[in-house]
Amino acid sequence: MKKNKKIASYAKCYLRVMQISLTFLSFAICADEFEILQKQAIKGEISAQYKLANCYYYGRGINQDYSKAVHWYKKAADKNNSIAQFNLALCYDLGLGIKKDKLMAFKYYKLASRAKIPQATFNVAITLLNGIKSENNTFIIKPNLNKSLDLFIDLHKNKFLPAYYYLANIYLSSQNYNKAITILKDATRQNDLKSIKLLADIYFSNKNYKDSIHLLKKGVKLEDAESASKLAYCYLTIQKNENSAIELLEYASNKDFAPAQFALGDYYSNVMSDKFDIAKAIELYKKAASQNNIKALNKLALFATEGIGQDKNSLLGSEYYFKSAKLGSSTAQFALGKLYKNGITKDMQKALYWFEQASEEKAMASREVAYCYLNGTGCKKNIKKAIFYLERAAQQGDKHSANVLKNIKSGK
Repeated sequence: MKKNKKIASYAKCYLRVMQISLTFLSFAICADEFEILQKQAIKGEISAQYKLANCYYYGRGINQDYSKAVHWYKKAADKNNSIAQFNLALCYDLGLGIKKDKLMAFKYYKLASRAKIPQATFNVAITLLNGIKSENNTFIIKPNLNKSLDLFIDLHKNKFLPAYYYLANIYLSSQNYNKAITILKDATRQNDLKSIKLLADIYFSNKNYKDSIHLLKKGVKLEDAESASKLAYCYLTIQKNENSAIELLEYASNKDFAPAQFALGDYYSNVMSDKFDIAKAIELYKKAASQNNIKALNKLALFATEGIGQDKNSLLGSEYYFKSAKLGSSTAQFALGKLYKNGITKDMQKALYWFEQASEEKAMASREVAYCYLNGTGCKKNIKKAIFYLERAAQQGDKHSANVLKNIKSGK
């Protein structure tokens, strides 16, 4: 397999802490046992304090109460009970029973990691990789890639499976391709789902479709909707197996996976399909849109404004575009600009605002902004700004803007 520049895109680590608390408490506990634990905890017995905290955390023998769990975890944690330290850190990290505080979480994760609790070490490694920012967006704890890497390496040596995926990502981001693939292969043999999906993506980007499909099938066996959706794409584009693809998309859609719902919507909205069903397509788009799927929001907006499968409704279309635009869709931003320029409610100031938002990605939006500043539409005339946006549009490939810019500079 050859190295591929696309691999770097898979190295974007969306890191999350281990969010499962540690407990050695039996699942059921009777009222008498709870009372005994409570008395022992009040007397200062560390083990009882930790176990009582677990009772409150899980709601065993008493109503669930995270604030009381935090109280007793802290009692035990401050007496060096490592499991209590980890669980207390988790409460701080997730804001359970106490105000969320990443710095306090980090403090107790570090304490717990000294007892060689791998989950705690894992969370320390993630924190060091990301750093901790204050409310004003400055680092309280600066990222430390080297320390983080050392911890992930130790976790990998100790066969802590959740660390494999993140270690592989770090190696990918530093172009250490062979180490990353070796680790991912080892993780996939142990059915680590994140590693399975990452390695499948890498194989696909390198046109190794056979191994990619093999891994995606493994992901489907692990009941993963994303794997099913990607495998469906392989069946549609590579193996030309439409029936199996649609079956997989239906499966992923029923598991509420938005990209599958959108893809299935596209299938039913295709007039060339034997199963063309515009009402079903709109229903699927709405399901995906409810999860802020930008493509689905844009498709619903288009259908509403054009009257596809329904009566024309520009107001409804603008609502869908507005939601998508707020999520960062340049397509929706440009469409909103056009609606405010030419639609029912004309407002050139709002049109200019949305054209400017879209201009970083769309040449036509850059051109629209340039003309607004050239003509003083929705703003005061500003030749410098007009030239700036004409240059941007020209760089984005708009020949018309390049010609206008040339004429302005030549004095025509």
